Amino acid sequence: MKRKFKGIYPRLLSFVKPYWKKFALALICMIIVGGLSAAFLWVIKDMVDKVLLAKNMLMLSLITIFIIGIYFFQGLSDYGQKYLMHWIGQKVVFDIRNKLYSHLQKLSLQFFSRRRVGELISRITSDITTMQEALSRAIGDIVKEGVTVIALTSLLFYFDWQLALISLSILPFVLKLTTELSQRLRKTSRKVRKKMATLTSILQETLSGIRIVKAFSMEDYEAEKFRNRNKEFFAAEIHSRQISSLISPLIGFISSFGIAFIVWYGGRRVIQGAMTPGEFIAFMGGLLSLYRPLSRLGDLSSITQQALASGERVFEILDTLPDITNIPNAFFLSGFRDKIVFESVSFKYDEEIILKDINFQVKRGEMVALVGPSGAGKTTIVNLLARFYDPHKGRILIDDKDIRKVDLNSLRKLLGIVTQDTILFNDTIRNNIAYGNPQATEQQIIQAAKVANAHDFIIKMKNGYDTYIEERGERLSGGQQQRIAIARALLKNPSILILDEATSEMDSESEALVQEALNLSLIHI
Repeated sequence: MKRKFKGIYPRLLSFVKPYWKKFALALICMIIVGGLSAAFLWVIKDMVDKVLLAKNMLMLSLITIFIIGIYFFQGLSDYGQKYLMHWIGQKVVFDIRNKLYSHLQKLSLQFFSRRRVGELISRITSDITTMQEALSRAIGDIVKEGVTVIALTSLLFYFDWQLALISLSILPFVLKLTTELSQRLRKTSRKVRKKMATLTSILQETLSGIRIVKAFSMEDYEAEKFRNRNKEFFAAEIHSRQISSLISPLIGFISSFGIAFIVWYGGRRVIQGAMTPGEFIAFMGGLLSLYRPLSRLGDLSSITQQALASGERVFEILDTLPDITNIPNAFFLSGFRDKIVFESVSFKYDEEIILKDINFQVKRGEMVALVGPSGAGKTTIVNLLARFYDPHKGRILIDDKDIRKVDLNSLRKLLGIVTQDTILFNDTIRNNIAYGNPQATEQQIIQAAKVANAHDFIIKMKNGYDTYIEERGERLSGGQQQRIAIARALLKNPSILILDEATSEMDSESEALVQEALNLSLIHI
């Protein structure tokens, strides 16, 4: 379920709100930069009319000092706005990335089953970085160049309103061209972001499964697949750059017609005495200076459109609501006292029926094994009990309470789950065992490892419990990984322990030792 999109830029700016003081200071710096650009043109006018033609040495000295002052304050203000906008951009990206990652943790498993991990990684990294470009560069430059345009335009009208009207008559054509190209650019930017997500997905899947790739001698196949997708990304990126690169030169070419006419018409007015040479030179300087920020605004539109395309992808995830949530006034389960009941439970993934009218119960203290062929739905039963999914029909009761009416955190705190695919984190063995109980003492961690028959092999390792497992536990055998995962579940001290083929990689002796030590309520898949 998704909420309707709001405007992307207003939502981006909402993240700027906490830093409004720095943003306001940056705006002041931008206004100073734009205003001083116009002030410099006034100096040029006086330089010609009141210094060179009048041969005024005092005025020449004053203007020289004034020019140094203009460049000093303009440079200082430009530095200030760039630094402040970069700081704001990075801080906003920091906030958005944290919020996005936190939101991903809250989404239901059904969301992740329909999304590629690489695509999600691309949105957290590449898309948010593109948004940062818009915040730190585009917003600042748009304001700065906008102020410059307003100041220069006002000065042009002050010098000669007729020439100003003529010179600005091409603006509607420039705006129409920029708008059309920007719309095309936004479409191509969406395509580029999708191609990048595909590349990231291929990288994530291939590198995670590199052992399988090598086992089946599929290195050349994977390299060719990546090459083809990379070629598609290259083509999309080049098309996007082609459009963005057109904006500035097209604006310049269209502007040349206006400049050429002004040179001819303004020159005539000076010859006829309707304008002073200083006014005409200052006017031409202002006109040429005006087209530079207009051209820059055209370039910024490409950054803006790319950011909007990325913003859509990021906010799409933030607008996605979890399928599994707490109902208002949900029950809080403080413990497991009596029994678990599956009552006429049916479930399907999309249109594929996995479970149909399942009925059974498990009393506290019982050990129950569910036996069936692969794909029969044993793991699905675990997922339903943990409420990773909700049944389509029927209900699941713990102590006569429908788990859909139970607080999710209190439900899952009762459960200790060892999944079919053992997942270990790139951390120490100690921290992996203590993952569900970070406050556990050293003695509790060791005791859990002993129960899981893991202590003996752990202490033989170079750094013992401080040994880093590294990504996915590649340096451990399958049985060792399973024993650490079981120790992790046991240390949580759950009321209900669920093993989903959790001893399949152990030898028979180790499995017997682990089974003998388990004296908690247990559903054994």
